[in-house]
Amino acid sequence: MIEFRRKHEHDKNIKIYKNDEIIADLTINSVTIKNKFNIVSDFITDVSKVFGEEFDDWFSDLIQRYEKATYNKDIINNDVALSSNRFDILNSEIPRVFYFVKEYIKKKGFDFSSFVEEDKKSKNSIFFDLDEITQLIHLSTCLKFYIIFLYTDEFKINERLNKEIYNRLMDVTIKDKDIIYKILNIIRSHTYRYNFSDKYMWIYVKTIQCERMDDHIIKIFNFIMNTILVLCKIDMNPIKYFVSIIKESVKWFLKSVYKGSLVYEDSISSEDIHTSNINNLKVFSYNDTLGRLKMNSYKYIFDVIENADDGNENSNEALTEFQSRLDNIKYIHPIVDFLVYPILSKVLNIDYKYIKTISSDPADSEVLSAYMYYVLTDVYKYEYSNFFNLLLYAPLNRPPLFCTYEIKDMPLFLNKQGDDFLRFNTKTYQYKLYSFFVGKCTRMKLFNIITGQHMNSFSIKDLEKDVINFYSKFFSKNMLNDLDLISERIMKEF
Repeated sequence: MIEFRRKHEHDKNIKIYKNDEIIADLTINSVTIKNKFNIVSDFITDVSKVFGEEFDDWFSDLIQRYEKATYNKDIINNDVALSSNRFDILNSEIPRVFYFVKEYIKKKGFDFSSFVEEDKKSKNSIFFDLDEITQLIHLSTCLKFYIIFLYTDEFKINERLNKEIYNRLMDVTIKDKDIIYKILNIIRSHTYRYNFSDKYMWIYVKTIQCERMDDHIIKIFNFIMNTILVLCKIDMNPIKYFVSIIKESVKWFLKSVYKGSLVYEDSISSEDIHTSNINNLKVFSYNDTLGRLKMNSYKYIFDVIENADDGNENSNEALTEFQSRLDNIKYIHPIVDFLVYPILSKVLNIDYKYIKTISSDPADSEVLSAYMYYVLTDVYKYEYSNFFNLLLYAPLNRPPLFCTYEIKDMPLFLNKQGDDFLRFNTKTYQYKLYSFFVGKCTRMKLFNIITGQHMNSFSIKDLEKDVINFYSKFFSKNMLNDLDLISERIMKEF
């Protein structure tokens, strides 16, 4: 029987035995492999138990031929020739390795159908069927046979031939190359999740460490394919295992950034703290509140997207597409300045000019606008729906600076305006305000940031009606109870 022995669980030195006779004494050169090597050794030992002498003789013969190639005096001083000789031996045994893998799975009666999550299959999920999962397990299992040749000081070959062995193993086991692309997409989608909760840290990483989120995604992908895949147990769902590694990888990366730098993640514009002639503590509090609001907005919108497909937790493509839409937002809808910021100023008791600090990032502003859509529709239900629906949309073109549009529904406008509007006994200001806002909205192409769908048209008459009715209430004493409800709804997320 083939056995692997170490002094202790994390010892990098391993000895391989066949029936108590040592056939190799090796040193593992990867910390990750060293710490999890029992996964590999237990597997090979179990294969030995299943096949008996057939496997034992083949495995020991492979190691002996490999060692002879290592000490061939004619090529010992030529690294390229030495590696090529080793490569030929490993490459010639790939069909035999695949044979043992398939027969072992068959003899052990493994059923991978339980790894297929049909209930989570949807148009927006990254779904792996039974055949795809089986192919991944085949690759992972074949790699376990080659680990002592790829990750030990004594048996390693040069990097180029190492990759070539890997690629040839993949050619034998992975028939559908889209499987690899799906793994990359899983990494992308789960990493993007942390763009919501740790957005400021990613901005910091990009600015200070010159590393983009996409760079980290590629690092995780290489780590999974080169190191983690081989450590996936044969009775373990490889997809769930990958997801757990992705989450831990991102957390570890951000934790290392936190540890190396003192960054207050909830701040919006810390440089304002040093502005002269203001209360620094007050400004710091403003920034803290706005930072939490932005973070809560991202989390809430993410939950909306994640649960849009009957609560499907694997709506990864929808999340990736949403992130892509955010990256391409260049302009801010006027409703942000006209509705979102004034309401937040009142309910959070923060000066309007500080609320405006959020507008430095169009994507942040539009996510906050979408979040306010859900807040306001919770409070008002279907009231002002034509007005509030615009909160979900971002402009495709630059909003006009000026417009000549004028409100058409004058009877409603005149009947709704009280004698006291913004402490001015006039109806001219509000008339210009409504006309300017509605006019801007009529001259923009819009798309929904949640679904990506373009807005074909909307009723200007209904928008006018909602704008007049809402602002007539907003600038009056009748809005106080509504503001309390809005404030209560927002504070649920804090």
